[in-house]
Amino acid sequence: MSTRSTVDGQKQQPRSDAEKGIVRLFIASTSDDKESAEKKVADLMVQDTGDIGWNDDTQYKSLILEHHMAASRFGFADLYMPLNNSGKFDTSLRDGSITELSILSKIVSPLVTAYQNGNDFEVSKIVRKNSLLLDKEAFASESDNQTKMLEKAGNAVESLMHLWKDEKIPSCLEVLKSIRDTGLFKVGSRVDELLTEFSQGENEKVTALRNALSVPFCELEKYSSYVTDNTRFATHQGVKGLEFPRVMVIIDDAQARGFLFSYEKLFGAKAQSDTGVKNKREGKDTSITRTARFFYVACTRAKKSLAVVAYTENMESVKNTALSNGWFSEDEIYIL
Repeated sequence: MSTRSTVDGQKQQPRSDAEKGIVRLFIASTSDDKESAEKKVADLMVQDTGDIGWNDDTQYKSLILEHHMAASRFGFADLYMPLNNSGKFDTSLRDGSITELSILSKIVSPLVTAYQNGNDFEVSKIVRKNSLLLDKEAFASESDNQTKMLEKAGNAVESLMHLWKDEKIPSCLEVLKSIRDTGLFKVGSRVDELLTEFSQGENEKVTALRNALSVPFCELEKYSSYVTDNTRFATHQGVKGLEFPRVMVIIDDAQARGFLFSYEKLFGAKAQSDTGVKNKREGKDTSITRTARFFYVACTRAKKSLAVVAYTENMESVKNTALSNGWFSEDEIYIL
């Protein structure tokens, strides 16, 4: 497979001692159910490689074009999209450092897990480390009432955990309200605004956060897993320099909404624009050369086996381009 050489003349040579890998191109319709299609791809990779690691979605990396595609596939889109669409958070949304989300993911989520697992020691440890009710200053000033303080903290924890009673899943806003009302943890200066009704002219960050945090708490936990790199998803650009035994490269222009790259053009499913043709003629960077570099980086992350999943409205053109450029052979291509 030599995607770069057909676009910019550069070709990477494998090490002489490198293990021979297995590569497959799966071409699917843009309208296909993505989750089902990608599960089918994983099943076919098990069949073709004999590697049961493809049966476990924690054992391969799915490389998507943009973060919102992971949000859609992994089930935290309702939290992610209001924050992403607002354009007010950028890096803090990508790394999980928005104050309210960070409190919920780094303190409340481990507390809920420990409580539900009956791990009293871990519950106590989390509360002692993070609770305003048990901080050093409070303990020092209430030296005669430490038992009462511990009881108050315990009641605050029980009040919070009551939100999960009878297998209910509270919203993130309900969780923030509980820990604010009891004083269990410091929640930040915006929470009072978040817990009021929308008002005309309010800060756009507050509006976006209120909408995002209206989701069930389990969606916050999925978001947290993604930003801490504990899911199978990552972006093409985000894995530069990293390698994984099994990689699924997902290319889907319709979902990506990008304008700096175009896999449909790279794979011949769409014609180049007049500007693209002019830039190519003049030796300038084009969406095709940029896309080829993205694709090259993503594909070279795989050490043992690589599955490329191309969603397109022009399946035959994608196949023909892949064959004519020598990127894949006939027996390496599946039409789903």
